[in-house]
Amino acid sequence: MSLYARLAWDGIRKNKRLYLPYILTCVGAVTMYYMMRELRDSPLLESMKGGGSSRMILSLGTWVIAVFSLLFLFYTYSFLIRRRQREFGLYHVLGLGKRHIALLCALETLLTAAIALVVGLAAGVGLSFAVELGLRSTMRTAVDFAFSINGGALLQTALLYLAIFLLILLSTLVKVGRGSAMSLLRSENYGEKPPKANVFVAVLGAVLLAVAYVMAVSIQEPLQAMLLFFAAVILVILATYLLFIAGSVALCKALQKNRNYYYQPRHFVSVSSMAYRMKRNGAGLASICILATMVLVMLSSSACLYFGAEDSLNATYPTEFDVTVSVSDPATVPDLEKALNEAGAPYGVAVWQQGTLEQWEDGAEWSAAFDTGLSRERQLALGRAISSALNNPETTWGYSTAFRAEAADEFYGTYGSLFFIGIILSVLFICAAVLIIYYKQLCEGYEDQPRFAIMQKVGMTAADIRRSVNSQLLTVFFLPLAGAALHMAFAFPMIRRMLLLFRLTNTGLFVATALISFAVLAVVYTLVYKATSNAYYRIVKGSI
Repeated sequence: MSLYARLAWDGIRKNKRLYLPYILTCVGAVTMYYMMRELRDSPLLESMKGGGSSRMILSLGTWVIAVFSLLFLFYTYSFLIRRRQREFGLYHVLGLGKRHIALLCALETLLTAAIALVVGLAAGVGLSFAVELGLRSTMRTAVDFAFSINGGALLQTALLYLAIFLLILLSTLVKVGRGSAMSLLRSENYGEKPPKANVFVAVLGAVLLAVAYVMAVSIQEPLQAMLLFFAAVILVILATYLLFIAGSVALCKALQKNRNYYYQPRHFVSVSSMAYRMKRNGAGLASICILATMVLVMLSSSACLYFGAEDSLNATYPTEFDVTVSVSDPATVPDLEKALNEAGAPYGVAVWQQGTLEQWEDGAEWSAAFDTGLSRERQLALGRAISSALNNPETTWGYSTAFRAEAADEFYGTYGSLFFIGIILSVLFICAAVLIIYYKQLCEGYEDQPRFAIMQKVGMTAADIRRSVNSQLLTVFFLPLAGAALHMAFAFPMIRRMLLLFRLTNTGLFVATALISFAVLAVVYTLVYKATSNAYYRIVKGSI
Protein backbone atom coordinates (compact mmCIF):
# COMPACT_ATOMS: atom_id res chain seq x y z
CA MET A 1 0.00 0.00 0.00
CA SER A 2 2.86 2.38 0.79
CA LEU A 3 4.24 1.82 -2.73
CA TYR A 4 1.00 2.91 -4.36
CA ALA A 5 0.67 5.87 -2.00
CA ARG A 6 4.17 6.96 -2.99
CA LEU A 7 3.38 6.48 -6.67
CA ALA A 8 0.19 8.51 -6.24
CA TRP A 9 2.05 11.37 -4.58
CA ASP A 10 4.80 11.22 -7.20
CA GLY A 11 2.16 11.32 -9.92
CA ILE A 12 0.78 14.55 -8.50
CA ARG A 13 4.19 16.05 -7.79
CA LYS A 14 5.74 15.23 -11.16
CA ASN A 15 2.68 16.54 -12.98
CA LYS A 16 2.37 19.64 -10.81
CA ARG A 17 2.06 21.88 -13.86
CA LEU A 18 -1.23 20.11 -14.59
CA TYR A 19 -2.30 19.24 -11.05
CA LEU A 20 -1.63 22.57 -9.33
CA PRO A 21 -4.22 24.56 -11.34
CA TYR A 22 -6.73 21.72 -10.89
CA ILE A 23 -6.17 21.59 -7.12
CA LEU A 24 -6.45 25.38 -6.93
CA THR A 25 -9.71 25.11 -8.86
CA CYS A 26 -11.03 22.57 -6.37
CA VAL A 27 -9.91 24.72 -3.42
CA GLY A 28 -11.58 27.78 -4.92
CA ALA A 29 -14.84 25.93 -5.57
CA VAL A 30 -14.94 24.56 -2.00
CA THR A 31 -14.18 28.00 -0.58
CA MET A 32 -16.85 29.71 -2.68
CA TYR A 33 -19.52 27.14 -1.86
CA TYR A 34 -18.84 27.24 1.87
CA MET A 35 -18.93 31.04 1.96
CA MET A 36 -22.25 31.17 0.11
CA ARG A 37 -23.69 28.37 2.29
CA GLU A 38 -22.47 29.96 5.52
CA LEU A 39 -23.75 33.38 4.48
CA ARG A 40 -27.16 31.94 3.69
CA ASP A 41 -27.56 30.87 7.34
CA SER A 42 -25.81 33.90 8.80
CA PRO A 43 -27.52 35.79 11.65
CA LEU A 44 -26.66 38.87 9.60
CA LEU A 45 -29.64 38.16 7.34
CA GLU A 46 -31.98 37.67 10.28
CA SER A 47 -31.24 41.11 11.69
CA MET A 48 -31.67 43.11 8.50
CA LYS A 49 -34.56 44.25 6.36
CA GLY A 50 -34.86 42.21 3.19
CA GLY A 51 -33.10 39.27 4.82
CA GLY A 52 -35.66 36.81 3.48
CA SER A 53 -35.11 37.92 -0.10
CA SER A 54 -31.35 37.83 0.35
CA ARG A 55 -31.51 34.32 1.81
CA MET A 56 -33.52 33.12 -1.20
CA ILE A 57 -30.97 34.68 -3.56
CA LEU A 58 -28.08 33.10 -1.67
CA SER A 59 -29.81 29.72 -1.73
CA LEU A 60 -30.05 30.00 -5.50
CA GLY A 61 -26.38 31.00 -5.58
CA THR A 62 -25.33 27.87 -3.69
CA TRP A 63 -27.18 25.70 -6.21
CA VAL A 64 -25.51 27.54 -9.08
CA ILE A 65 -22.06 26.98 -7.58
CA ALA A 66 -22.81 23.32 -6.81
CA VAL A 67 -23.95 22.54 -10.37
CA PHE A 68 -21.16 24.61 -11.87
CA SER A 69 -18.57 22.88 -9.69
CA LEU A 70 -19.75 19.46 -10.87
CA LEU A 71 -19.58 20.40 -14.55
CA PHE A 72 -16.43 22.48 -14.37
CA LEU A 73 -14.35 20.07 -12.26
CA PHE A 74 -15.25 17.27 -14.67
CA TYR A 75 -14.26 19.52 -17.57
CA THR A 76 -10.90 20.58 -16.14
CA TYR A 77 -10.07 17.06 -14.98
CA SER A 78 -10.67 15.79 -18.52
CA PHE A 79 -7.67 17.84 -19.67
CA LEU A 80 -5.55 16.42 -16.88
CA ILE A 81 -6.53 12.78 -17.37
CA ARG A 82 -5.89 13.08 -21.10
CA ARG A 83 -2.23 13.74 -20.31
CA ARG A 84 -2.13 10.98 -17.66
CA GLN A 85 -3.57 8.17 -19.78
CA ARG A 86 -0.25 7.62 -21.51
CA GLU A 87 1.41 7.29 -18.11
CA PHE A 88 -1.22 4.77 -17.02
CA GLY A 89 -0.62 2.81 -20.22
CA LEU A 90 3.09 2.72 -19.42
CA TYR A 91 2.34 1.41 -15.92
CA HIS A 92 0.19 -1.26 -17.53
CA VAL A 93 3.00 -2.32 -19.89
CA LEU A 94 5.42 -2.51 -16.95
CA GLY A 95 3.19 -5.02 -15.18
CA LEU A 96 0.62 -3.14 -13.16
CA GLY A 97 -2.86 -4.56 -13.60
CA LYS A 98 -5.97 -2.47 -14.01
CA ARG A 99 -6.84 -3.03 -10.37
CA HIS A 100 -3.52 -1.54 -9.33
CA ILE A 101 -3.99 1.41 -11.69
CA ALA A 102 -7.50 1.87 -10.27
CA LEU A 103 -6.02 1.89 -6.75
CA LEU A 104 -3.46 4.45 -7.90
CA CYS A 105 -6.22 6.68 -9.33
CA ALA A 106 -8.24 6.31 -6.13
CA LEU A 107 -5.28 7.37 -3.99
CA GLU A 108 -4.54 10.36 -6.23
CA THR A 109 -8.20 11.40 -6.02
CA LEU A 110 -8.18 10.93 -2.24
CA LEU A 111 -5.06 13.09 -1.87
CA THR A 112 -6.55 15.77 -4.13
CA ALA A 113 -9.84 15.71 -2.23
CA ALA A 114 -8.08 15.93 1.14
CA ILE A 115 -6.00 18.93 0.06
CA ALA A 116 -8.98 20.65 -1.54
CA LEU A 117 -11.29 20.15 1.44
CA VAL A 118 -8.79 21.01 4.18
CA VAL A 119 -7.41 24.11 2.45
CA GLY A 120 -10.75 25.11 0.93
CA LEU A 121 -12.74 24.85 4.16
CA ALA A 122 -10.01 26.60 6.15
CA ALA A 123 -9.94 29.41 3.58
CA GLY A 124 -13.73 29.51 3.55
CA VAL A 125 -13.95 29.90 7.32
CA GLY A 126 -11.20 32.51 7.31
CA LEU A 127 -12.73 34.53 4.48
CA SER A 128 -16.34 34.29 5.65
CA PHE A 129 -15.82 36.96 8.26
CA ALA A 130 -14.42 39.36 5.67
CA VAL A 131 -17.23 38.41 3.28
CA GLU A 132 -19.90 39.23 5.84
CA LEU A 133 -18.23 42.54 6.59
CA GLY A 134 -18.15 43.27 2.87
CA LEU A 135 -21.80 42.36 2.45
CA ARG A 136 -22.75 44.53 5.40
CA SER A 137 -20.94 47.49 3.86
CA THR A 138 -22.85 47.10 0.57
CA MET A 139 -26.18 47.24 2.43
CA ARG A 140 -25.66 50.85 3.57
CA THR A 141 -27.36 50.02 6.85
CA ALA A 142 -26.09 49.47 10.38
CA VAL A 143 -26.51 45.76 11.09
CA ASP A 144 -24.95 43.96 14.05
CA PHE A 145 -23.87 40.35 13.80
CA ALA A 146 -21.68 37.85 15.63
CA PHE A 147 -19.51 35.66 13.43
CA SER A 148 -19.43 31.92 14.10
CA ILE A 149 -18.34 28.76 12.30
CA ASN A 150 -21.29 26.95 10.73
CA GLY A 151 -20.89 23.23 11.38
CA GLY A 152 -23.79 22.35 9.10
CA ALA A 153 -22.23 24.29 6.23
CA LEU A 154 -18.88 22.53 6.80
CA LEU A 155 -20.53 19.10 6.71
CA GLN A 156 -22.69 19.83 3.66
CA THR A 157 -19.74 21.27 1.74
CA ALA A 158 -17.56 18.28 2.56
CA LEU A 159 -20.25 15.78 1.53
CA LEU A 160 -21.01 17.63 -1.72
CA TYR A 161 -17.42 17.75 -2.92
CA LEU A 162 -16.64 14.23 -1.76
CA ALA A 163 -19.54 13.11 -3.94
CA ILE A 164 -18.14 15.13 -6.88
CA PHE A 165 -14.66 13.62 -6.42
CA LEU A 166 -16.22 10.15 -6.26
CA LEU A 167 -18.01 10.73 -9.57
CA ILE A 168 -14.78 11.99 -11.14
CA LEU A 169 -12.97 8.87 -9.89
CA LEU A 170 -15.67 6.56 -11.28
CA SER A 171 -15.45 8.31 -14.65
CA THR A 172 -11.67 7.89 -14.66
CA LEU A 173 -11.91 4.20 -13.75
CA VAL A 174 -14.33 3.63 -16.62
CA LYS A 175 -11.94 5.28 -19.09
CA VAL A 176 -8.93 3.34 -17.82
CA GLY A 177 -10.86 0.08 -17.53
CA ARG A 178 -12.12 0.19 -21.11
CA GLY A 179 -8.73 0.96 -22.63
CA SER A 180 -5.94 -1.47 -23.41
CA ALA A 181 -2.29 -0.69 -22.74
CA MET A 182 -1.73 0.33 -26.38
CA SER A 183 -4.85 2.48 -26.56
CA LEU A 184 -3.81 4.32 -23.39
CA LEU A 185 -0.31 4.86 -24.74
CA ARG A 186 -1.75 6.29 -27.97
CA SER A 187 -4.58 8.25 -26.35
CA GLU A 188 -2.97 11.62 -27.08
CA ASN A 189 -2.90 10.83 -30.78
CA TYR A 190 -6.59 9.95 -31.06
CA GLY A 191 -8.87 12.33 -32.89
CA GLU A 192 -6.13 13.43 -35.29
CA LYS A 193 -8.40 13.28 -38.34
CA PRO A 194 -9.51 16.68 -39.53
CA PRO A 195 -13.24 17.12 -38.81
CA LYS A 196 -15.71 17.93 -41.53
CA ALA A 197 -17.76 21.10 -41.46
CA ASN A 198 -21.34 20.16 -40.59
CA VAL A 199 -23.70 22.49 -42.42
CA PHE A 200 -26.77 21.19 -40.59
CA VAL A 201 -25.23 21.90 -37.17
CA ALA A 202 -24.22 25.39 -38.26
CA VAL A 203 -27.69 26.18 -39.65
CA LEU A 204 -29.38 24.78 -36.54
CA GLY A 205 -27.15 26.91 -34.32
CA ALA A 206 -27.89 30.02 -36.39
CA VAL A 207 -31.65 29.37 -36.21
CA LEU A 208 -31.61 28.85 -32.43
CA LEU A 209 -29.55 31.98 -31.94
CA ALA A 210 -31.88 34.00 -34.19
CA VAL A 211 -34.91 32.79 -32.18
CA ALA A 212 -33.24 33.79 -28.92
CA TYR A 213 -32.28 37.21 -30.26
CA VAL A 214 -35.79 37.85 -31.61
CA MET A 215 -37.24 36.93 -28.21
CA ALA A 216 -34.84 39.31 -26.48
CA VAL A 217 -35.56 42.35 -28.65
CA SER A 218 -39.30 41.87 -29.26
CA ILE A 219 -40.63 41.29 -25.73
CA GLN A 220 -42.19 44.45 -24.32
CA GLU A 221 -43.74 43.37 -21.00
CA PRO A 222 -41.28 43.20 -18.05
CA LEU A 223 -42.96 40.18 -16.47
CA GLN A 224 -42.95 38.30 -19.77
CA ALA A 225 -39.24 39.13 -20.13
CA MET A 226 -38.59 37.60 -16.71
CA LEU A 227 -40.49 34.42 -17.57
CA LEU A 228 -38.84 33.94 -20.98
CA PHE A 229 -35.33 34.98 -19.94
CA PHE A 230 -34.23 31.47 -18.95
CA ALA A 231 -35.66 29.97 -22.14
CA ALA A 232 -33.63 32.50 -24.14
CA VAL A 233 -30.51 31.66 -22.09
CA ILE A 234 -30.84 27.96 -22.88
CA LEU A 235 -31.28 28.68 -26.58
CA VAL A 236 -28.21 30.95 -26.58
CA ILE A 237 -26.09 28.31 -24.82
CA LEU A 238 -27.10 25.58 -27.28
CA ALA A 239 -26.62 27.86 -30.28
CA THR A 240 -23.22 29.03 -29.07
CA TYR A 241 -21.89 25.49 -28.78
CA LEU A 242 -23.29 24.48 -32.17
CA LEU A 243 -21.95 27.57 -33.93
CA PHE A 244 -18.51 27.49 -32.34
CA ILE A 245 -18.04 23.77 -33.05
CA ALA A 246 -19.29 23.94 -36.63
CA GLY A 247 -18.18 27.50 -37.33
CA SER A 248 -14.60 27.00 -36.12
CA VAL A 249 -14.20 24.03 -38.46
CA ALA A 250 -15.61 26.07 -41.33
CA LEU A 251 -13.25 28.92 -40.44
CA CYS A 252 -10.20 26.67 -40.65
CA LYS A 253 -11.41 25.22 -43.95
CA ALA A 254 -11.89 28.72 -45.35
CA LEU A 255 -8.43 29.80 -44.20
CA GLN A 256 -6.87 26.73 -45.78
CA LYS A 257 -8.57 27.52 -49.09
CA ASN A 258 -7.18 31.05 -49.00
CA ARG A 259 -3.77 30.36 -50.51
CA ASN A 260 -2.42 33.87 -49.95
CA TYR A 261 -3.14 33.51 -46.23
CA TYR A 262 -2.54 29.80 -45.63
CA TYR A 263 0.79 29.34 -47.40
CA GLN A 264 2.75 31.65 -45.14
CA PRO A 265 5.19 30.42 -42.46
CA ARG A 266 3.36 32.09 -39.59
CA HIS A 267 -0.05 30.78 -40.69
CA PHE A 268 0.61 27.37 -42.22
CA VAL A 269 1.55 25.46 -39.06
CA SER A 270 -0.98 27.22 -36.84
CA VAL A 271 -3.99 26.72 -39.13
CA SER A 272 -3.11 23.12 -40.02
CA SER A 273 -2.68 22.17 -36.34
CA MET A 274 -5.96 23.88 -35.37
CA ALA A 275 -7.83 22.05 -38.12
CA TYR A 276 -7.11 18.69 -36.48
CA ARG A 277 -8.65 19.51 -33.15
CA MET A 278 -11.33 22.06 -33.94
CA LYS A 279 -14.24 20.01 -32.58
CA ARG A 280 -12.73 19.99 -29.09
CA ASN A 281 -11.34 23.49 -29.56
CA GLY A 282 -14.74 24.82 -30.57
CA ALA A 283 -16.36 23.40 -27.43
CA GLY A 284 -13.73 25.07 -25.28
CA LEU A 285 -14.18 28.41 -27.04
CA ALA A 286 -17.96 28.12 -26.64
CA SER A 287 -17.56 27.46 -22.90
CA ILE A 288 -15.39 30.57 -22.57
CA CYS A 289 -17.95 32.62 -24.51
CA ILE A 290 -20.82 31.45 -22.29
CA LEU A 291 -18.85 32.18 -19.12
CA ALA A 292 -17.90 35.65 -20.39
CA THR A 293 -21.55 36.37 -21.24
CA MET A 294 -22.67 35.27 -17.78
CA VAL A 295 -20.10 37.60 -16.22
CA LEU A 296 -21.33 40.54 -18.31
CA VAL A 297 -25.01 39.89 -17.55
CA MET A 298 -24.58 39.33 -13.81
CA LEU A 299 -22.07 42.06 -13.15
CA SER A 300 -23.80 44.78 -15.19
CA SER A 301 -27.33 44.05 -13.96
CA SER A 302 -26.42 43.61 -10.27
CA ALA A 303 -24.21 46.73 -10.34
CA CYS A 304 -27.02 48.68 -12.00
CA LEU A 305 -29.46 47.59 -9.29
CA TYR A 306 -27.03 48.47 -6.52
CA PHE A 307 -26.03 51.89 -7.79
CA GLY A 308 -29.59 52.61 -8.87
CA ALA A 309 -31.17 51.50 -5.59
CA GLU A 310 -32.00 55.05 -4.57
CA ASP A 311 -33.69 55.77 -7.91
CA SER A 312 -35.67 52.56 -7.59
CA LEU A 313 -36.64 53.42 -4.02
CA ASN A 314 -37.84 56.90 -5.00
CA ALA A 315 -39.81 55.49 -7.93
CA THR A 316 -41.51 52.93 -5.71
CA TYR A 317 -42.17 55.43 -2.91
CA PRO A 318 -42.70 58.87 -4.57
CA THR A 319 -43.22 60.51 -1.17
CA GLU A 320 -41.67 59.95 2.25
CA PHE A 321 -45.03 59.09 3.81
CA ASP A 322 -48.17 57.56 2.33
CA VAL A 323 -51.04 56.88 4.75
CA THR A 324 -54.64 55.84 4.10
CA VAL A 325 -57.26 55.40 6.84
CA SER A 326 -60.81 54.10 6.34
CA VAL A 327 -63.31 55.05 9.08
CA SER A 328 -66.58 53.14 9.28
CA ASP A 329 -68.09 55.51 11.84
CA PRO A 330 -67.98 59.20 10.83
CA ALA A 331 -68.06 60.13 14.52
CA THR A 332 -64.53 58.74 14.93
CA VAL A 333 -63.00 61.21 12.47
CA PRO A 334 -62.17 63.76 15.21
CA ASP A 335 -60.43 60.98 17.14
CA LEU A 336 -58.38 60.14 14.04
CA GLU A 337 -57.43 63.82 13.64
CA LYS A 338 -56.34 64.00 17.28
CA ALA A 339 -54.33 60.79 17.10
CA LEU A 340 -52.47 61.83 13.96
CA ASN A 341 -51.76 65.33 15.22
CA GLU A 342 -50.40 63.93 18.46
CA ALA A 343 -48.23 61.54 16.49
CA GLY A 344 -46.78 64.29 14.30
CA ALA A 345 -46.66 67.12 16.83
CA PRO A 346 -43.23 66.35 18.36
CA TYR A 347 -41.64 66.67 14.90
CA GLY A 348 -43.29 69.92 13.91
CA VAL A 349 -45.49 68.23 11.28
CA ALA A 350 -49.23 68.75 11.25
CA VAL A 351 -49.87 65.29 9.88
CA TRP A 352 -53.60 65.71 9.70
CA GLN A 353 -53.34 68.84 7.58
CA GLN A 354 -51.24 66.98 5.01
CA GLY A 355 -54.13 64.73 4.06
CA THR A 356 -57.45 64.85 2.29
CA LEU A 357 -60.68 63.76 3.96
CA GLU A 358 -63.57 62.29 1.98
CA GLN A 359 -66.60 61.82 4.10
CA TRP A 360 -69.86 60.14 3.26
CA GLU A 361 -72.94 59.00 5.08
CA ASP A 362 -71.70 55.75 6.55
CA GLY A 363 -67.99 56.39 6.78
CA ALA A 364 -64.98 58.37 5.67
CA GLU A 365 -61.52 57.93 4.18
CA TRP A 366 -58.50 60.05 4.94
CA SER A 367 -55.36 59.81 2.81
CA ALA A 368 -52.09 61.69 2.79
CA ALA A 369 -48.91 61.48 0.72
CA PHE A 370 -46.30 64.02 1.77
CA ASP A 371 -42.64 64.81 2.31
CA THR A 372 -41.20 66.25 5.52
CA GLY A 373 -37.56 67.00 4.80
CA LEU A 374 -36.63 65.35 8.09
CA SER A 375 -33.52 63.26 8.57
CA ARG A 376 -33.79 59.51 8.07
CA GLU A 377 -33.74 58.86 11.84
CA ARG A 378 -36.53 61.37 12.47
CA GLN A 379 -38.55 59.95 9.57
CA LEU A 380 -38.29 56.50 11.13
CA ALA A 381 -39.38 57.92 14.49
CA LEU A 382 -42.31 59.73 12.91
CA GLY A 383 -43.34 56.58 11.05
CA ARG A 384 -43.31 54.60 14.29
CA ALA A 385 -45.38 57.31 15.97
CA ILE A 386 -47.98 57.33 13.20
CA SER A 387 -48.22 53.52 13.20
CA SER A 388 -48.59 53.55 16.98
CA ALA A 389 -51.34 56.16 16.79
CA LEU A 390 -53.27 54.21 14.17
CA ASN A 391 -52.72 50.79 15.72
CA ASN A 392 -55.09 51.40 18.62
CA PRO A 393 -57.25 48.42 19.62
CA GLU A 394 -59.99 50.79 20.85
CA THR A 395 -60.51 52.31 17.40
CA THR A 396 -62.66 51.00 14.54
CA TRP A 397 -60.72 52.22 11.56
CA GLY A 398 -58.56 50.30 9.11
CA TYR A 399 -55.38 51.72 7.67
CA SER A 400 -52.39 51.16 5.38
CA THR A 401 -49.03 52.90 5.54
CA ALA A 402 -45.91 53.12 3.35
CA PHE A 403 -42.83 54.85 4.75
CA ARG A 404 -39.86 55.35 2.44
CA ALA A 405 -37.33 55.38 5.28
CA GLU A 406 -38.51 51.97 6.51
CA ALA A 407 -38.43 50.48 2.99
CA ALA A 408 -34.90 51.80 2.37
CA ASP A 409 -33.32 49.11 4.55
CA GLU A 410 -34.99 46.33 2.58
CA PHE A 411 -34.07 47.92 -0.76
CA TYR A 412 -30.42 48.40 0.11
CA GLY A 413 -30.20 45.03 1.80
CA THR A 414 -31.67 43.14 -1.14
CA TYR A 415 -29.81 45.06 -3.85
CA GLY A 416 -26.58 45.00 -1.84
CA SER A 417 -26.74 41.22 -1.51
CA LEU A 418 -27.53 40.91 -5.23
CA PHE A 419 -24.50 43.04 -6.10
CA PHE A 420 -22.27 41.08 -3.77
CA ILE A 421 -23.45 37.74 -5.14
CA GLY A 422 -22.97 39.08 -8.67
CA ILE A 423 -19.36 39.95 -7.84
CA ILE A 424 -18.71 36.55 -6.22
CA LEU A 425 -20.19 34.59 -9.13
CA SER A 426 -18.45 36.82 -11.68
CA VAL A 427 -15.08 36.16 -10.02
CA LEU A 428 -15.86 32.44 -10.01
CA PHE A 429 -16.78 32.39 -13.71
CA ILE A 430 -13.78 34.54 -14.70
CA CYS A 431 -11.48 32.13 -12.85
CA ALA A 432 -13.22 29.25 -14.60
CA ALA A 433 -12.71 30.86 -18.00
CA VAL A 434 -9.04 31.54 -17.20
CA LEU A 435 -8.50 27.91 -16.21
CA ILE A 436 -10.24 26.62 -19.35
CA ILE A 437 -7.96 28.84 -21.43
CA TYR A 438 -4.92 27.72 -19.45
CA TYR A 439 -5.64 23.99 -19.80
CA LYS A 440 -6.59 24.44 -23.43
CA GLN A 441 -3.31 26.16 -24.24
CA LEU A 442 -1.29 23.74 -22.12
CA CYS A 443 -2.71 20.58 -23.70
CA GLU A 444 -2.60 21.99 -27.23
CA GLY A 445 0.97 23.15 -26.65
CA TYR A 446 2.08 19.65 -25.73
CA GLU A 447 0.17 18.26 -28.73
CA ASP A 448 1.79 20.77 -31.10
CA GLN A 449 5.28 20.39 -29.66
CA PRO A 450 6.27 17.45 -31.95
CA ARG A 451 5.03 19.36 -35.03
CA PHE A 452 7.04 22.45 -34.18
CA ALA A 453 10.06 20.28 -33.38
CA ILE A 454 9.90 18.88 -36.90
CA MET A 455 9.51 22.36 -38.36
CA GLN A 456 12.53 23.55 -36.37
CA LYS A 457 14.62 20.76 -37.89
CA VAL A 458 13.76 21.96 -41.38
CA GLY A 459 14.69 25.55 -40.64
CA MET A 460 11.91 27.19 -38.62
CA THR A 461 13.41 29.82 -36.30
CA ALA A 462 12.32 30.94 -32.83
CA ALA A 463 10.95 34.15 -34.37
CA ASP A 464 8.92 32.08 -36.84
CA ILE A 465 7.54 30.03 -33.95
CA ARG A 466 6.55 33.18 -32.08
CA ARG A 467 4.77 34.60 -35.14
CA SER A 468 3.00 31.28 -35.73
CA VAL A 469 1.88 31.09 -32.10
CA ASN A 470 0.53 34.65 -32.23
CA SER A 471 -1.26 33.87 -35.49
CA GLN A 472 -2.92 30.79 -34.02
CA LEU A 473 -4.02 32.51 -30.84
CA LEU A 474 -5.24 35.68 -32.49
CA THR A 475 -7.22 33.69 -35.08
CA VAL A 476 -9.62 32.28 -32.51
CA PHE A 477 -8.67 33.62 -29.09
CA PHE A 478 -10.80 36.76 -29.13
CA LEU A 479 -13.83 35.12 -30.77
CA PRO A 480 -15.39 34.26 -27.36
CA LEU A 481 -15.05 37.87 -26.21
CA ALA A 482 -16.67 39.11 -29.42
CA GLY A 483 -19.43 36.51 -29.05
CA ALA A 484 -20.06 37.57 -25.45
CA ALA A 485 -20.33 41.21 -26.52
CA LEU A 486 -22.84 40.26 -29.24
CA HIS A 487 -24.92 38.18 -26.81
CA MET A 488 -24.94 41.05 -24.31
CA ALA A 489 -25.97 43.56 -26.97
CA PHE A 490 -29.04 41.51 -27.92
CA ALA A 491 -29.82 40.66 -24.28
CA PHE A 492 -29.76 44.35 -23.36
CA PRO A 493 -33.45 45.09 -24.21
CA MET A 494 -34.69 42.05 -22.30
CA ILE A 495 -32.58 42.78 -19.21
CA ARG A 496 -33.63 46.45 -19.30
CA ARG A 497 -37.28 45.42 -19.22
CA MET A 498 -36.61 43.00 -16.37
CA LEU A 499 -35.06 45.88 -14.41
CA LEU A 500 -38.36 47.73 -14.80
CA LEU A 501 -39.84 45.18 -12.39
CA PHE A 502 -37.54 46.76 -9.80
CA ARG A 503 -38.77 50.25 -10.80
CA LEU A 504 -35.35 50.97 -12.29
CA THR A 505 -35.82 53.16 -15.35
CA ASN A 506 -32.33 54.67 -15.59
CA THR A 507 -31.24 53.20 -18.93
CA GLY A 508 -28.11 55.35 -18.98
CA LEU A 509 -26.91 53.76 -15.74
CA PHE A 510 -27.39 50.27 -17.20
CA VAL A 511 -25.47 51.25 -20.34
CA ALA A 512 -22.62 52.59 -18.18
CA THR A 513 -22.42 49.47 -15.99
CA ALA A 514 -22.54 47.21 -19.06
CA LEU A 515 -19.72 49.11 -20.79
CA ILE A 516 -17.56 49.20 -17.64
CA SER A 517 -18.15 45.47 -17.08
CA PHE A 518 -17.10 44.72 -20.65
CA ALA A 519 -14.00 46.92 -20.32
CA VAL A 520 -12.94 45.10 -17.13
CA LEU A 521 -13.55 41.72 -18.76
CA ALA A 522 -11.61 42.75 -21.89
CA VAL A 523 -8.61 43.84 -19.81
CA VAL A 524 -8.60 40.55 -17.87
CA TYR A 525 -9.01 38.59 -21.09
CA THR A 526 -6.10 40.42 -22.73
CA LEU A 527 -3.86 39.73 -19.74
CA VAL A 528 -4.81 36.06 -19.93
CA TYR A 529 -3.96 36.11 -23.63
CA LYS A 530 -0.49 37.44 -22.89
CA ALA A 531 0.14 34.88 -20.15
CA THR A 532 -1.17 31.85 -22.05
CA SER A 533 0.53 32.79 -25.31
CA ASN A 534 3.87 32.90 -23.49
CA ALA A 535 3.20 29.54 -21.85
CA TYR A 536 2.18 28.00 -25.19
CA TYR A 537 5.27 29.45 -26.87
CA ARG A 538 7.62 28.01 -24.24
CA ILE A 539 6.03 24.58 -24.60
CA VAL A 540 6.16 24.34 -28.40
CA LYS A 541 9.68 25.83 -28.45
CA GLY A 542 10.77 22.97 -26.21
CA SER A 543 11.93 25.09 -23.29
CA ILE A 544 9.50 23.44 -20.87
